[in-house]
Amino acid sequence: MTSDGSWYVLIEQDDDVGYADGHDIYRWQLAAEHKARDKEHACAWARELLQTHLPTRRYYRADRPHIRRIYQLADHSWLVAIREGYHSQHFRLSVAQLVGTGKVAPAPEPPRPEKRRRLFG
Repeated sequence: MTSDGSWYVLIEQDDDVGYADGHDIYRWQLAAEHKARDKEHACAWARELLQTHLPTRRYYRADRPHIRRIYQLADHSWLVAIREGYHSQHFRLSVAQLVGTGKVAPAPEPPRPEKRRRLFG
């Protein structure tokens, strides 16, 4: 694996993927990878996005007021909760350095079971 040490701002969001047993089903997915010039640029960009980014799945127009709560999870990692009326959405924003890139070989096929001979009929 190789890495060029690039810095990124990553945005993960909870996307609605289905409905079962009376509940919405959500899955966290990487929604955006923004490549920055360096760590300082990535941190500044992240601070801006904490205040301005809106999830792609919206209940209301972007110009409608909403409540934004920002939680710091760790250094350079946040969870943002957005409340619009009765609806809430979340996204995670992180500053990260790329530490590895490479092709992954497919897993080998498992061995096939040995055929058994039938002794009787």
